[in-house]
Amino acid sequence: MEPTRPVTRSLSTTSLRKTSDWLSHKPYVQLLVDKESREMSAMTQSVLDTENIYNQIVDDYVKQAEQAEQCRNEIQHKRWTERVADPLQKAIENYIDNQSSEDIEKRRRRLLAQYLRYCNKKV
Repeated sequence: MEPTRPVTRSLSTTSLRKTSDWLSHKPYVQLLVDKESREMSAMTQSVLDTENIYNQIVDDYVKQAEQAEQCRNEIQHKRWTERVADPLQKAIENYIDNQSSEDIEKRRRRLLAQYLRYCNKKV
């Protein structure tokens, strides 16, 4: 009798390929879940893109409103300066220019004396 060789299983490359294909295939349910996940990601990305566009529009509107408010305030200040501050400043300068130094000195002394009397009454 011939000596028997131990029986070894040898896998052919075809059967190895089939095994690796079988292991690498995802179950049908997993494929559906992956597809739904991609669809949900696409929908949420669409919503996020819309939200970002909306936020940009709101930011632009707020910036424009702030610029308009600043411009309005500058115009209002310019008008006030032209109509109130400048005429008042000129009137004060004219009044002071028309005062003689003697009149100014008399008034200063009178106010100082009035202040001293007030302070003395408090004590």
